[in-house]
Amino acid sequence: MGRTFGSATMQDGLYYFVDNLSSNNSVLDLACSVSSLLVRTQVMMWHFRLGHPSFSYLKHLFPFLFEKTSSKDLHCDICCFSKSTSNSHVSKLCRASKPFYLVHSDV
Repeated sequence: MGRTFGSATMQDGLYYFVDNLSSNNSVLDLACSVSSLLVRTQVMMWHFRLGHPSFSYLKHLFPFLFEKTSSKDLHCDICCFSKSTSNSHVSKLCRASKPFYLVHSDV
């Protein structure tokens, strides 16, 4: 479902935008959300370029970027995946009697 930013009237095959008070509020809301999205994009760009430092460190480096957004609102999937650990494999008592007799592979 899309947002409605006002209405339009058709005259001579062309649509003319009808400006009213409710559409002005919607346009302002859209401008604020776009501005916030641009700031988040810039923060994430620097986060990637600098090798995924913490957002609190980025706030220290670029305080002007965090005037309109909070570091708590930002999320990096790569950082979350890199902090996760995998379970070790269960060791088996099977030992190879000759070199390359038993091959381990991760498929």
